[in-house]
Amino acid sequence: MAKTRKKILVVDDNPVTQRLYRRILENAGYEVQEAYSGEECLKSVAGSAPDIILMDIILPDIDGKVVVERINNHEKTRGIPVIFVTNTLSAEKDKGYETISVAGRDYRAFAKPIHVSRLTSVVRKEYNRHVHGGQPTPRLAKVKANPEAGKS
Repeated sequence: MAKTRKKILVVDDNPVTQRLYRRILENAGYEVQEAYSGEECLKSVAGSAPDIILMDIILPDIDGKVVVERINNHEKTRGIPVIFVTNTLSAEKDKGYETISVAGRDYRAFAKPIHVSRLTSVVRKEYNRHVHGGQPTPRLAKVKANPEAGKS
């Protein structure tokens, strides 16, 4: 019996970034769906909920945080794990445990460009945490409890 591949929805308006993420994630064994705007993302999620969403913040039509807020407004889709990958974070200050808060809920966030191994590791961990339960990594939990702990 063939194993079902986990579906990842990549939301980014840059075709070059989309191709890069597709290659990385397919090589890691994931099925990749693409959305180039917030509206495309919302339509895709409503049609077939992915297992995880990789979300840019700066989109041509709707801010990525607003898209996530809308996804969370629906019972069917509110539990989908989201990882933000964005230019709005400084790559120099990205230590790997940054978060972006949307409507009181914290999401993992990484600066672009992201390293291949980091991307696949975080996607795997967030998916497994979602499916099997569990808490954020200890370092992430520590930063949430003490925001000054992660600043250099």
